[in-house]
Amino acid sequence: MCSPAISIKMIELFASKPYAVYRMNGVRVGVIGVLLKDLAGVAAIKNLEGLELRSPARSVQTIIDQIDAQTDMIVVLTHQGVEPDLSLADSLRNADVVIGGHSHTRLTQPVVRNNILLLQAGSKTRYLGRLTVDVVDDKVADYTYELVPTWVDSVKTVNEELQAKVESFRKKIDAEYNKTIGTLLTDWERSSRTESNIGNYLCDVIRMHTDADFALLNSGGIRKNLSAGPVTKLDIMEILPFTNYVITFECSGEQALSLIRENIRAAVSREYGISQVSGIRYSYRIVEGEGRLLKATIEGEPIDPEKTYTCATVDYLYGQLTERGGYSFKNMQQTPYLMSDLVIEHIKNHPEINSQVKGRIQRKK
Repeated sequence: MCSPAISIKMIELFASKPYAVYRMNGVRVGVIGVLLKDLAGVAAIKNLEGLELRSPARSVQTIIDQIDAQTDMIVVLTHQGVEPDLSLADSLRNADVVIGGHSHTRLTQPVVRNNILLLQAGSKTRYLGRLTVDVVDDKVADYTYELVPTWVDSVKTVNEELQAKVESFRKKIDAEYNKTIGTLLTDWERSSRTESNIGNYLCDVIRMHTDADFALLNSGGIRKNLSAGPVTKLDIMEILPFTNYVITFECSGEQALSLIRENIRAAVSREYGISQVSGIRYSYRIVEGEGRLLKATIEGEPIDPEKTYTCATVDYLYGQLTERGGYSFKNMQQTPYLMSDLVIEHIKNHPEINSQVKGRIQRKK
């Protein structure tokens, strides 16, 4: 009997094997890494080339069966969210612990499911989860668990060596990213269900720089609000942290109308976020629980189903529309501009920003 605290070197999980075995106080701990099944829903399609996405449950069970005899305890380290973790635990045999992420759930105590301990410690390093277990006869016989807060308002004794290292990094970052590049006259506020002023601004920028008829941007790619006042390069990098390139493509008016209807469906169902728009205006009404398109224009003119339009967006959203949505567009062109770089340069050249919600998306009663 022993009570080791679990400590995992994440980097080792990226080795050739999908698992690693650690020896801790005489206990052999097998660790299996798992990503979410719907990886294509959260990652750019271009980054998934050559990857085969398999069933997490079947894959994990195959590995458990392979390493069970070599271990005294098996930990499944996931990044798929607490609900999929619960389903995964229900389907597994001979696993002991599931440590999860992705849904940012803060579990103050483990959830026991199918004799498996499920843990998740929230997000943004606010807590460190510490699990101490007693392993007897290849099973967890007893355990204690705590969430250790990692954020404090002040410390009594400063670690001078660590403080010096932090300050050295801070100076380098400040020199590059903390210079003011513009002034925001109104608060930037995101929305994944309705038109937002920051969404309008960002879509306007990519539409302007590509001379497209309209522009789209996934709301989920806008990661931060910003209060009125000075705007720094760091602010834009935090708002747009992904390496998404601006692209253009051609679509028919009928496809543009279909994209608008998808936006309405997203707003009504709340299953996923809408795309922010520029160049497009549309109105809809909810009838018997479903959204019905009433009117739609591009550049002020009714959308002609037979006409060809140019759309500007980012490669991530383009991949979602073509690979997951099944759309077939023409003449896709990738620009050399990262979305974040393009916005930074635009602000430098147009430093006064007054973003408004302009009724591009209207829900009628």
